[in-house]
Amino acid sequence: MKKISLFTLIFILFSCEDNTSNTDEVKEENKPIEFSNPRRATFDDVRYDWSVDGKSVRLIGDNIARDDSLLVYREFNDYGFKTLDVSYNIGQVDSVVMIYDGWKKLSEIDYDIVTKNDGTLNVTTNRFGTFSYIWDGLKVKKYEVDNNNHLVSESEYDVTGRLIYEKIYLRGAASSFYEQNYEYDTNYRNRLLKMTRMKVGFIAPQIMREVFWEENASRHLLYAEGGDLLSIADITVNEFDDWLSLKWTSADGTLFQDVKITYKTERFMPYYVPMTTLSKN
Repeated sequence: MKKISLFTLIFILFSCEDNTSNTDEVKEENKPIEFSNPRRATFDDVRYDWSVDGKSVRLIGDNIARDDSLLVYREFNDYGFKTLDVSYNIGQVDSVVMIYDGWKKLSEIDYDIVTKNDGTLNVTTNRFGTFSYIWDGLKVKKYEVDNNNHLVSESEYDVTGRLIYEKIYLRGAASSFYEQNYEYDTNYRNRLLKMTRMKVGFIAPQIMREVFWEENASRHLLYAEGGDLLSIADITVNEFDDWLSLKWTSADGTLFQDVKITYKTERFMPYYVPMTTLSKN
């Protein structure tokens, strides 16, 4: 069974710092704004215990079996992209091994290790997904190696690593797919404004997600195909565009998630530094 990440959300986005300046801040304003990944310190009651070199972390928190237990172990490359993600569940360990070139993913292998204690210890390792990523500049094709190299998706990014287009193929139906386009406020690091979807049967692209920003606070509206509002997420960020809080509810107000997040001071190496500055103007 494929693992579900402890902190899986149905959308990913970032925002940008407020670049205010005065006469003493001209040099700082002209300094390129680096794109880098943070190191989390806490996610609600879960704490992140980082290694001395800052390239691996143990997520410690409560599970069904006991308090203060190891929930997840992760390793990262120099730019803060995960190369190993191990999730510990009762009787099962799920892991994903990834290889990157900078921020570009090259391969992914998914495993689960199932332990059955039925008088004799029975440990089974299953590899249930091997994926390769073939890049051509900023475009990439994802293949499922274990399924006769089935083409999973075609995606395109901009130079900062923002996803701007993807074409998702449905398993077993090469001619069946849908396409999604992502629009951003490019005056900021990664502020998503809208995601639209197009597929067979649609007269025109449908808005699936739209985001409204006010300073470092945002409201995300997520829609079903057909236009019905599914859920609402209110997210705040810090000066580095990292999430500080998330409140996610259904359209009728039912609470799904309400979390607070903190970070360590030290960040990973920048994975992209623009040649020109970003500006809110």
